[in-house]
Amino acid sequence: MTRRLACRSVLAALLALVEAVGRAEAGEILTYRYTTDSVIMGEAVSGSFQVDSSHIHNVINTDISDFIINLSFTGGDLTFAPSSFGPLNVTVTPMGHLTLGSGSSIFEGTDSSNTSRLTVNAAAMSDQRYDVISASSGDPVSLGTGRWTRTGLTLPAVPEPSTFVLAGVGGLGLLVLARRRSSKLASRFVSENEPQSVRFGTGVSYASPSRAAHDPVPFLKNTPYALAHF
Repeated sequence: MTRRLACRSVLAALLALVEAVGRAEAGEILTYRYTTDSVIMGEAVSGSFQVDSSHIHNVINTDISDFIINLSFTGGDLTFAPSSFGPLNVTVTPMGHLTLGSGSSIFEGTDSSNTSRLTVNAAAMSDQRYDVISASSGDPVSLGTGRWTRTGLTLPAVPEPSTFVLAGVGGLGLLVLARRRSSKLASRFVSENEPQSVRFGTGVSYASPSRAAHDPVPFLKNTPYALAHF
């Protein structure tokens, strides 16, 4: 039972370590900007948002939708603000690049007057489509492709998750070896310190001088041979 509890403690500590090192330093703000590269019809659009890098895990991809701040997009005379326009499963890699996550990875919503609806893809940093349609009729208003750029700190490269798995397995192995060694030493200590006796005749036992210190009779402690009757 004790060994099982110790293993659980080690696992909990390893998970806490992975979680701690799996975060970038807090306080660094990343800014993402979208610019139009090609206009198929209508107006070009542009926009930007920011995110605190402390929310970006540097081991696995992160959905940053809940952490996006200062989001704003414009297209011609249209302004798309967070009150009616926002992210949907916008995901970044550990290096901070936009990528396709578990959902749509888009920004979507209407302008402040609710006349047009904008959708901007954010599943990658380049070749991302945008389109604006009329909120009333559903007719296309603008259409094209653009790219995202990121400014801010450069997120560090990190070990693969398998590195932490190997470290955890190694730690558990060392724990088991240490406990086995401790158990063997304890058994050896008990064995070496047990009173040794040689029986001569009936009811008389002569203890070895090296064990005299362990004799429960104080005045026989320093005698060459401790004589004790049963």
